[in-house]
Amino acid sequence: MEDKRGRAANPHTKEEWWKLLKEILIKYSIKPHNLYGSDEVAVLLAGQGEREVVFRPAQPGGAPKQQTEGTQENITVICTICADGTSVEPGVIFKGIAYDVRWGDNNPLNAL
Repeated sequence: MEDKRGRAANPHTKEEWWKLLKEILIKYSIKPHNLYGSDEVAVLLAGQGEREVVFRPAQPGGAPKQQTEGTQENITVICTICADGTSVEPGVIFKGIAYDVRWGDNNPLNAL
């Protein structure tokens, strides 16, 4: 667990966070159907039936090294859920090679 996640998991911090959230929701009259949470997860494409080798550390107490064949490509999945219990279909992001050439000069991404 990362250090910052460990600090966020303590009961006092969580209690204070929920109090602050409640104050904000009341102050700005935010209804549950307007409150969303999102998270992402990366799905690694490498290692499906391929060879994997783990080397022992060169120094005592050192971390072992791991080497796998294949690519380090991954797919990102973004999940979003609403406080009212509804959800949005997950978004899936694949590695891009090039933008869709059918847009040509009218591609809205060119303005970015």
